[in-house]
Amino acid sequence: MSNESEILIKGTENFNTTRERIRNYYIEGLLRFSNYDGADRTNRKIHTRISSFLEDCIINTDRKTYISLDTRKCEENPFFRLWQIKKSSDEDMTILFIILDILSDGEEKTLTEISDLVDEYIEKVYDKDFLIHKDTIRNRLKEYTELGIIDCKESKNKLWYCLHYDRDIIELLFDSFGEEALHFASETMPCGIIGFLILENLSLYRSTDIHFKHHYLANALDSEIMLKLLAAIYRRKSVILTVKSQKVEIVPIKILYKIQKGEICIAGVNIKSQRSQVWKLSNIDIVEECNEEPFFQKYQEQISNALKYSWGGNLSDNLANLDHVEFDIVYSEKLLHVYKRLQKEKKHGKIERINEYRVHFSIDVSDANEMVPWIRSFFAYIENLYISNNTVMNQFINDYYEIKKLYGIED
Repeated sequence: MSNESEILIKGTENFNTTRERIRNYYIEGLLRFSNYDGADRTNRKIHTRISSFLEDCIINTDRKTYISLDTRKCEENPFFRLWQIKKSSDEDMTILFIILDILSDGEEKTLTEISDLVDEYIEKVYDKDFLIHKDTIRNRLKEYTELGIIDCKESKNKLWYCLHYDRDIIELLFDSFGEEALHFASETMPCGIIGFLILENLSLYRSTDIHFKHHYLANALDSEIMLKLLAAIYRRKSVILTVKSQKVEIVPIKILYKIQKGEICIAGVNIKSQRSQVWKLSNIDIVEECNEEPFFQKYQEQISNALKYSWGGNLSDNLANLDHVEFDIVYSEKLLHVYKRLQKEKKHGKIERINEYRVHFSIDVSDANEMVPWIRSFFAYIENLYISNNTVMNQFINDYYEIKKLYGIED
């Protein structure tokens, strides 16, 4: 796994608290500040910290506080900035900057040399007594090495440390693709927070020529969850998910993006029930990586087969009992866009032409109920509708008559 990925996972402290507050207060509006007893000092600090990062898009009224955004005018996803919230003590920050300053000359140094230079640095800069133990420095150097901030190598039975520097690689990337490509990737690709942090740390230009009509910004809050799941998929390992306080062990296989609602899900196999299932990333609180899964390839094939007959993301392993859906679409020369839309959105369905302005559509799906909203959008052009699932078919017919009654249309 890359250094950038490890930094994203380890470089945030209890981000779940921030993530939960953002969804409950500012996005879904399920809670208000008064829901927490006494609105204590800790909660005030959390909300103040969040507000400082989202001040340009937060609206405060007498009744509630909420986020108001026009995604077409957003130059960057504002939720990325929430990943910069990290609680650190004064000592942590002091040690970090002292070590970075000491290693900024590019020369390799041992632990003893760094420890001596830290003592000298403190004597010159700080008036008050401020002692940093050698063991503390050793632990910090180990942590910074794991995060990719510094490099460590062994020579002559000693560990030598120097500042990690990858700017040549980054400059080569920009020479080939440009900063606009990185900006676009940071807003559209999974874990775009990595691209955002590169742009932020190098103070690079963000293009104002790139705008999005439909942009699901809140998915940025799930970047850490997604990264851990992608890491488990890459390593072919199982994970334990904590979903609304309940734990479930699964083998993650594939990330799914539901375009209609902008939801991101993980498709995997529940180890206990051996069933293919889907979990929303926004409902997952914790991801704990487990052991390597010996049947990973088998589960991959299981999910792949289930996805062949999925319409909206729900999965079923019972491929012998699929729902069959078919109907005719009747249009005219002026309504060619209806036929083109059917071609574009048919997924694994089949279209057969009956005559110049009449086509027959048929498909087998694991859950016909998922198709109902899409079928309704062709209401005015459908004839001879048939759904093998009687429950769904009867519900659709009842909805049809309810709509006619609502608009006062007689048979």
